[in-house]
Amino acid sequence: MITHTHGNIDIKTLQAEINTSRKTLERAFAHYLGVHPKLYARIVRFNAVKSRLDTNNTSEPLTSAALDYGFYDSSHFTSEFKKFSGVTPKSYLKARG
Repeated sequence: MITHTHGNIDIKTLQAEINTSRKTLERAFAHYLGVHPKLYARIVRFNAVKSRLDTNNTSEPLTSAALDYGFYDSSHFTSEFKKFSGVTPKSYLKARG
């Protein structure tokens, strides 16, 4: 479900959909993936938006991509992107050429 929604799913919604407790979900993620569900969702969302930036032309506003993937605003998007990639989205696009 996390992958299907590109990481844009609330963990409580995920728990309700699969009818499990938060702790059971966290244990399963830790066992099979080594991370908590929320971090996994953030990673999936980052990869999805990065893939979009890689495939779309650079004339698309970054804010559009950010909002489409559930980021609250451009600063939230920039902060998350930098945490996972080490660079801002603009820097990433410039380096890509």
